[in-house]
This record gives sequence, C-alpha cells and structure tokens, in this order.
Amino acid sequence: MLPYLAAFCHGLAKSTALHALGVDCPCKKCSRPIGGREVGRTLVSAGKEELIFRLIPDKLGVPPAVATVAFGLAHVDMSKDQGHNAYRIPDATIGGMVYDSAYKQHGIVGSTIAHAIHNLATRLK
Repeated sequence: MLPYLAAFCHGLAKSTALHALGVDCPCKKCSRPIGGREVGRTLVSAGKEELIFRLIPDKLGVPPAVATVAFGLAHVDMSKDQGHNAYRIPDATIGGMVYDSAYKQHGIVGSTIAHAIHNLATRLK
C-alpha cells in the first residue's frame, strides 16, 4: 500500500507546486478530463515505461539504481529550457524509486499501477 500512497502524494505535491508557481503541467494533458479513456491511456503509457525501466532491466540483471537513474534521464526534454530539465530529472528519478518499490512488492502490475496513480495525481489541481 505504501508505494501507491507515495506515488499519489508525489504526484499531488508536484501538481500543487507547479500550479502555485504558475507553471503549466509539463505533459500538457491537464486540460483533458480524467475519465475511463484517460485512465486507460495512462495505464498503457505507464505500463510501457515500467516494462522498459523495471521488468526488462530486472530480467537482465541491471541493478535497480541504474534503471532508476536511466528512468530519470529518459525524461529529459531537449526542447525545454534547462530549468525544466533541472527539476524533471530528479523528479522522475524519485518517481522511479517509488515505482521500483512497488515493483519489488507487487511485480510489474504493481509498478504500473503506482506509476499510473502518480501520473493521474499530477493532473489534480
């Protein structure tokens, strides 16, 4: 239960901070209503990232810390300014640690659910 709560709190804290600073959500999805279709999209995109950064590295023997840092670096967006990436890399790395905890406790389904919970929580205002 703890990784799911941590994922929710991390997403909500990020959303609250960004909105308080007047910064638009980096994913630009906040304007879409959260309904069944959006939850499905979120689960699929989170599932793809969890396969790439959790399941496959685990099966190949890659240490979780390496996969987590790779997850953080994968969220670099070269089209954004340096300030965006300066917060985004540690933010995604922290998220990766939470999802890794869910993976260790509940497998790939657990890490995907934690990731999706986080992504949906970032859209709450």
